[in-house]
Amino acid sequence: MTIQKYRDLVIPVAVLDDNRDILAITWSPGLLSGESGITFPEDVHVEIKTDKVDGGYLVNVKATGRVALICDRCGTDFLCPVTGEVRSFYTYTAGTESGDDIEVHVISTSTRKIDLSQDALDALFMGLPVKGLCIEECKGLCDICGANLNLTECHCSRDEIDPRWEALKGLRLDEE
Repeated sequence: MTIQKYRDLVIPVAVLDDNRDILAITWSPGLLSGESGITFPEDVHVEIKTDKVDGGYLVNVKATGRVALICDRCGTDFLCPVTGEVRSFYTYTAGTESGDDIEVHVISTSTRKIDLSQDALDALFMGLPVKGLCIEECKGLCDICGANLNLTECHCSRDEIDPRWEALKGLRLDEE
């Protein structure tokens, strides 16, 4: 494994040509642009494996890091570990079709550097959880007083019935 530092994951094509090993890169994606609001407060470890094939480069990007999220149940900020992997094909031939699990990028023969930062971001996004929880057993918030049930035990009465359902309180079903 070759450990290298490239600014913004812009890799010289010559490195891809000569690479027989996995490139291990420390990368700082920081605050992402757009409305996602996702931040990576720490450096991300990126591993790049390339294979030179006819007409281009098959690139496998694996990214591992921690993303700052807000718990879906209790609203607490926390750091969530994420790992994801994507495969891309950078080709000199226009008209190459994308596959189910591979993205195709057409590059010019005069291209000297390839920016793999979007591949690394895609890998990180693939690793994001569907539901971000600060801890697996998160109890969430009390629906009456709003207390964080992970930090305190509230004493709210759970016997109260929503007034909209009050009429159903006296309903009795005959079981035969």
